[in-house]
Amino acid sequence: LVDSATSRVVGRLNLSLKVLSRTLPTPQEQAFHVDFWQQPYAVARQHGVARWSEAHFEALKPYLRLLARSGQKVISTILFYEPWGDQSYDKFDPMVRTVKRKNGSWAYDYAVFDRYVQLCLDCGIGPQINCFSMVPWDMKFRYFDEAQGQQIDLSATTSSQEYRDLWTAFLTDFAAHLKQKGWFDRTCIAMDERGLDAMLDAYRVAQQAVPGLKMALAGNYHAELVDKLHDYCIAFGQDFSAEELAARQKQGRVSTTYTCCSNTHPNLFSNS
Repeated sequence: LVDSATSRVVGRLNLSLKVLSRTLPTPQEQAFHVDFWQQPYAVARQHGVARWSEAHFEALKPYLRLLARSGQKVISTILFYEPWGDQSYDKFDPMVRTVKRKNGSWAYDYAVFDRYVQLCLDCGIGPQINCFSMVPWDMKFRYFDEAQGQQIDLSATTSSQEYRDLWTAFLTDFAAHLKQKGWFDRTCIAMDERGLDAMLDAYRVAQQAVPGLKMALAGNYHAELVDKLHDYCIAFGQDFSAEELAARQKQGRVSTTYTCCSNTHPNLFSNS
């Protein structure tokens, strides 16, 4: 024991340390489901490299490997520009480029999505892929319009025909691409803290476009969603019933809880 003021030793302790014969399992062996949403755009800014450049993908590797070693089970991907509005310092660009052709049809470029997912898988993250979001916070969907030669932000409610048309076309093409890559069964269309009515609308549109497409939500508990969502992460302090949880476990669904900056305790935010 040392006096901090004088650095003088004022006493000694005789300690005996016994190390148990325990080995921390590898992430693949862990049953605990960890899902920290990734922010690859902040890595590009921090390292001073262009988004999705070779240097960006290289810079991501140590972060992703560290995350994988913590037991991360989910890859976070972005379908349309900024699912969270103005919440984030680094804006979330889409990993899929959506283009409306001059003839009114749609085209999609999955190059960034494919490469980012494969990088995460190679670094040990997975097997699940969550794709944000059919119900973004500001309900705007950005695409490139060939006829106008510019980016367009489509504002559409989940009950509108414009919403149904946009997402039916997208999900039909996206599902075909996922099946070609062998990723369909591990992919969820994911939402964050959205209301029940909007979730039910999105669910109907998605299932009509691609029956059996898995969906996910981190948000409040709603009994109406328990039998619909593959990955349901409810707010800390809320609960599934014992019967609901047993049914979901039997179906192989993911049932978890989360904390965020609005919770006083527990909290992961240094500014809380």
